[in-house]
Amino acid sequence: RGGGPTGTSRPIELHSHDPLRYVGDMLAWMHQSFVSERELLSALLATHQNGQENPVLSMLSHIAEGVSRPLKVRVEQVLASEHGAPVLYKIANLLLFYEQTIGLVGMSKILSELHALTIKIFFSSLTHYAAEITDKIELPATNLNPGAAVNRTMTLITDVLQSHDVSVTPMDQKQARLQKVLSSVLDPLIQACSLSAAELPAADMAVYMVNCIYVIQNTLALYESADRQLEMLKAQTDAHMDTVIHEQASYMLSKCGLARAHLAV
Repeated sequence: RGGGPTGTSRPIELHSHDPLRYVGDMLAWMHQSFVSERELLSALLATHQNGQENPVLSMLSHIAEGVSRPLKVRVEQVLASEHGAPVLYKIANLLLFYEQTIGLVGMSKILSELHALTIKIFFSSLTHYAAEITDKIELPATNLNPGAAVNRTMTLITDVLQSHDVSVTPMDQKQARLQKVLSSVLDPLIQACSLSAAELPAADMAVYMVNCIYVIQNTLALYESADRQLEMLKAQTDAHMDTVIHEQASYMLSKCGLARAHLAV
């Protein structure tokens, strides 16, 4: 709970419309409560241990069991609502952080399960988004600039990667998850760009693809962990540039009446 302007306690449910703050407030309140309970129990039991194992952790675990089910239900209710992938990823990072911070066996188990569930729903959201951009193909603009889907997807990736950078996930898992995130979105996006330009002349299609890939590269270049994708995109850009050069050279030779002579050479 948080104190209001008059010092009175305000229900956490007041922020239930904001899923990230709602979950964060619940977890922060629980962490603060466990710290207070630990201090109180330690003071009460300090003179009654008689050399025996400190029962504070055992008692805190029992307390955690009592609040873990309501927490689980509320977080699952939040996840059942439709939220964007960036919000889901931020919630997953919050759950993982408090799983490691609280450190009580019963509570850590619940938070671990909720984290796994959130990550599963997060990737399901990415899959659904990817399906949408490949189903609803946008025709290229006459100036061959990238379509709205490219800019929208780059905003999504930026939001996710910013959360990814501050995640407390172990580095090896972090890298593996990043690759999965990028492949879940980038591969369908490139496919959607190719499909949208399929009816264009070869040179125009190549220019359009270069423009789309350029926007993607500019976004990913901010993150060192995206080197693999940047190399792949560079190879695709080089291939499209070869097409542009070939098509333009063929056009100029044809205009100058040198096409047959060029073929003979």
